[in-house]
Amino acid sequence: GLAREGGAGGLPTWVDGTETYGVGLGRSVGMLDEQLGIVAATRLANEGRLDREGLRECVRLVASGLMVLTGIAKPQRWTELKPDAFIDVLDVARQIASVVVVDITSCIEQDEELFFDTMAPRRNGLTITTLALADHVLLVAAADPVGLQRAVRLMLALPDELPGVHADVVVNRLRKASLPGGSKRDQVVQTFTRHLGRTRPRGGVWGGRPSRF
Repeated sequence: GLAREGGAGGLPTWVDGTETYGVGLGRSVGMLDEQLGIVAATRLANEGRLDREGLRECVRLVASGLMVLTGIAKPQRWTELKPDAFIDVLDVARQIASVVVVDITSCIEQDEELFFDTMAPRRNGLTITTLALADHVLLVAAADPVGLQRAVRLMLALPDELPGVHADVVVNRLRKASLPGGSKRDQVVQTFTRHLGRTRPRGGVWGGRPSRF
């Protein structure tokens, strides 16, 4: 949605799919699994052959100003996505587009480094790399008990796992119907305020940083 708004606003906009636990970005815009995407782009970068033209061949223009670099077709292919190579992909993408949106998984654990003496493959490597390089981080949560609980846990874990990375919370799929104890929106506000100390929501976005960060 963010990328589509950027493209509609006249900004060349880029969206990456770096999900390593599932698929869906390409399919959500009607692309086939056989489409070139992030695997091809990171392979070029790993070989030192990535440039603007090479990266343009890996993406698809799905709307005016909106370019999409699809993710992996099967979760088992996550080992082909090298974080170091993805840094080069982002560098070139920023040369092509005014806005670069990266859709990442919510997993930020770095347990692989605890179990191996050598550099181990990191399934969450792309997520961690992207968060470290991002100019702005948005955590999108569904307005239901499961989605809110996951969001709270992730926000509490963020300072320990990735010190210096801060996120704003966006809550979507919010129903307008009132519930016992107040409106659904009020309950969402209370949930984040109680656990994170967040107040003064701006629409669906909680701005600022809780005192514990």
